[in-house]
Parts: sequence; structure tokens; C-alpha cells
Amino acid sequence: MAKACYFFAADATYFPHAVIAARRVMNLSASLPGLILTTKIPQHEIELAHQFLGKAVQIVDVSAYAEGLNVNTFRLGIATYLRLFADMLPEMQTFNRAIYLDCDVIVNVDLAALAVTEMIAPLVAAHDDQRYFDDEFRKRLSMPAGAPYFNAGVMLLDLDTIRRDRLFEKTRIFAEEQRDICKQHDQDALNIVFMNQWQTLHPKWNAMTNFSGHIKYADAYIRHFSWGKPWWKRPLGVEQQAMNEYYELTKDTPWASMYQGKSDHLGFFVKRLGRSFDPLLGLFGDKRAKLRTPYNAFNAQQTQIADANSLLLARWFPEGSWKSDPRQLEFDPATDPASTSKLDDAVR
Repeated sequence: MAKACYFFAADATYFPHAVIAARRVMNLSASLPGLILTTKIPQHEIELAHQFLGKAVQIVDVSAYAEGLNVNTFRLGIATYLRLFADMLPEMQTFNRAIYLDCDVIVNVDLAALAVTEMIAPLVAAHDDQRYFDDEFRKRLSMPAGAPYFNAGVMLLDLDTIRRDRLFEKTRIFAEEQRDICKQHDQDALNIVFMNQWQTLHPKWNAMTNFSGHIKYADAYIRHFSWGKPWWKRPLGVEQQAMNEYYELTKDTPWASMYQGKSDHLGFFVKRLGRSFDPLLGLFGDKRAKLRTPYNAFNAQQTQIADANSLLLARWFPEGSWKSDPRQLEFDPATDPASTSKLDDAVR
């Protein structure tokens, strides 16, 4: 059986959020060791983190690896690239598999169920539905028409294959050599290097908050706050149940005041309402709105669930293929054996 771990990556700005997210995982996944890859964190913050995480989560300074990395850091900084050194770190050499998690997630189940997922590719990740509304990324990265794009916020990594085939090394090289086109930082580079080498992750493992209709918090195995963040003053799209969970996780920490916002239901409603104007905007030349108009979130998620349960490589989709046409669904989710219920049973 593969030996697995989970890990986060954070700079000083995101370090408190990584600690809180790791604390949540630690409470639910006692069998899995954890790590937080960091760079230049003040010692007093590290000592605080040890108070709440104990020995269950290692804090590993990877500054020496990141120094001299000439990459695009305009929005997220160098921290997002730290995960690309998982293949090199001595602290991770004993692991065959690793679950990477962004700091803006809250885990609701034991990650051991994800760690034992059967893998047919070196990486398992969730389709980034937002990318299908806009082919800009394919043009910018010279990807073929219909090429899928994954969100790197939650990834299951086959470290043995990644080391053997030097996949993270190739990703680091691409991120440096093509820094000007990597607007989504290392996520762009990962999508190029792992093209045709990643399989679909069940969407409940990376339930992103988008405004086309997303998986409810209560049903998500991992909620990824890809829009509003729980620590924002107006946490757009963050459910009140999630805010309550963060309060419980932080009330005995110095960071509690960062999570005292109220769920911004009004802003979330307004954002969703804006989507109703997509058909009109499409008529006036807004290509992204035109592509988004026929999108059906339920159909997309059911297709992704079927692909994940069938252990399929990421499906290629022509632009605008997420439609309401029932022919896009090849099975009835209420009766098909590739339904979501089997996975729900497995994580409980």
C-alpha cells in the first residue's frame, strides 16, 4: 500500500490560513501525516503553529529551493510555486503519494479515502469549469482546441511517477522559460506538463465556489473558496455553516479575529443574478458570456462524477459543450452504478 501524506504551501501572508486548514485536516485524518511548506515565516508564528498542530504536521522551510526561481509572481507571490518542490524535499522522500491542498479550503471528511484512490495517471485533479467559458487559456498556452484545464487547488499526486518522469522539474522549467504567458502561475505550467496525464477528480473533493451552481457546503468533501475567502470582510459565496466551522477552529487562536465576517448572501445573489444577462451580452459580442449561456452545472458535474468513478483521464470538451441537451448525459444519475452515492458511503 502506498504511503501517503497531505501538504499545504504558504508564505507569511497565508501561513495562518494554512495552519487553520491543517488543523481541520488533522482533526479528521489522524492516520495521515501532514506538512506545511513555507518560506521566511517569523519564528514566533511557527511556535504558535506548533502549539495548535503538535507533531502531526511538519513545518518545512523551503526558501533555499525557491531562491533564484525566476517565475511570474505578480498576483500570488512565490508561495504558489512551493508545491513544485515536493519531489525534491527530504521530508517527502518516504511518501509515494501526496494530497496537495490550497490554504483556502476546508476539509469535511477523512482524507484517507482520497489517498487510496486508484490512479491511472500521475495526477488526479478537478476540471476547472470556469475555463470552459473562455478559450483565452488555450490560445495563451498554445493548447489544442477542447483541451481540458484543471484547478490545482486540490491534487492527488503519484510522487513515484512524478519523480521518475521529472514532471515537477519540467513544470518548474516551463514556469521559468514561459513566465510571461503563465498568468495563472504554476497552475498554467502544470496544465501544460500534465496534459493527457491527469485523471478526473470527483467534484466533491474540490467543490469550488462558482456562480453557475455549485455543490452545497453540506455535500462537499472539500469546499474550495475559489471566489470569496472566509477571512475577507465580505466573504462572498462563503456559506454561514462554513463560517461557523472556522469560528470553532480559530476561537482559541490569535487569528480568530480574521474569521469574524458574515456570509455575504446578498453579494452572492447579485453575482448569480448577473449571469441571467449572459444571453443578451452574448448577442452584443461578449464571447465568454455566449459560451457560458448553454452551460448546465448539473450535467457537467454528473459527467465528471461518472468519469471519476470510471477512472478516466480528463475528457476533452469542444467549446460550449456543457449544454442542457439531455443527450449530453449518457446515464441516469438516479440509477446508474457510477452514481455519487458509492463515494459518499466510502468516506463515511
